[in-house]
Amino acid sequence: MSQSFFAFQHFTIHQPQAAMKVGTDGVTLGAWFDVGAPSPQSPHSLLEADPSASQIEPPHRKAPERAPVATSSAPSFPRILDVGTGTGLIALMAAQRNPKAQIDAVEIDPGSCADARRNFEASAWSSRLHLIETDFTLYAQQCSLRYERIVSNPPYFVDALRAADTARSNARHTDSLTYEALLRGAQQLLTPTGSLSVILPIDKEHDFTQCGLPLGWFVRRTLRLSTKQGVAPKRILLELGRGFAVPQQAALALRTADNLHYTEEYQKLVDAFYLPQT
Repeated sequence: MSQSFFAFQHFTIHQPQAAMKVGTDGVTLGAWFDVGAPSPQSPHSLLEADPSASQIEPPHRKAPERAPVATSSAPSFPRILDVGTGTGLIALMAAQRNPKAQIDAVEIDPGSCADARRNFEASAWSSRLHLIETDFTLYAQQCSLRYERIVSNPPYFVDALRAADTARSNARHTDSLTYEALLRGAQQLLTPTGSLSVILPIDKEHDFTQCGLPLGWFVRRTLRLSTKQGVAPKRILLELGRGFAVPQQAALALRTADNLHYTEEYQKLVDAFYLPQT
């Protein structure tokens, strides 16, 4: 997924200048997080709860034609904030999934902003997508709006060799946006009943959730993501909110054990976005 553009069913991501290109993390988070759209069925309900949080074996049934959207108690026209939007991928997925949502997208990298702006303007939802070129911490301090949903594919390298490319390095390292800064900023901007959704490396789950506890953040849902069936998860998707709740836990493998095909569950999750395979 490193080419200068990536075509989805209903929009195209142009990414010649973006610090981080389209990847599986962003697509999975964009399809999984709750966008507040009313629906009789939720895409995360397709992922059966898994107490061991290891992997899900695909059921032997025909996949539906289109992955359903999320069921939520939020209004059907929520305001959504995408923090560190990059190419604008997650914001565009949110606009597709909830046709009434207003989506703001914050990004500090100029190259990424140029790509996101182009992608927003070329989409069918340009009137509902708003790019904000600024630092998220500053935005959280100055913004008077409140959001029902905040989503972020945040930087995740804490102690690692930095890339020579400054923009790519900032997009990958937490000193450009620390976990605490993200959690504090989201706390300021979120409505009392709203939620924050992120994707992280599996070994950063404890650091992130422990950082959130003093601020009143509690995990509501988790999805442990494996590259293929039978291997340990490498990513975790988290939905956090205010007030304690027993988390709903699920797991998902991207590909079959032989690594030849996407699993049925993953296909269902992203069915509305990827172009059909020929």
